[in-house]
Amino acid sequence: MSPNTDRRRLGHGQAPSPVVCPPGCHRERSLLEAITTELGNMLDDAFVAVSKRIKDVMDKESSELSRITHEDPVLEGLEPIIEGRRGEPFPPALYQELVQEALDRIEKQVPSRLQGQG
Repeated sequence: MSPNTDRRRLGHGQAPSPVVCPPGCHRERSLLEAITTELGNMLDDAFVAVSKRIKDVMDKESSELSRITHEDPVLEGLEPIIEGRRGEPFPPALYQELVQEALDRIEKQVPSRLQGQG
């Protein structure tokens, strides 16, 4: 059977029909593949840029974000309720390691270890 024939069975004793590619078919397929590749590259570039921006913000603003979080009136109201029921904050080195791991997982599109646990 040649590569340009339809491989579906048409019934007993019937030969498969050849598949005819209309004029311009190969050109259209090549154009579609080029567009798909270009769009994929654009999405990859955007994902890298967003991940880098998140890392930059985390590096530059982590202390400010931490300060703002600690001044949250809702959290202040929760403090008496959760006192003694949570662990201490991560040490700075471990915190940075965990943030880096999260950024690496984002970049590699690896889901959270907790995803699907419920």
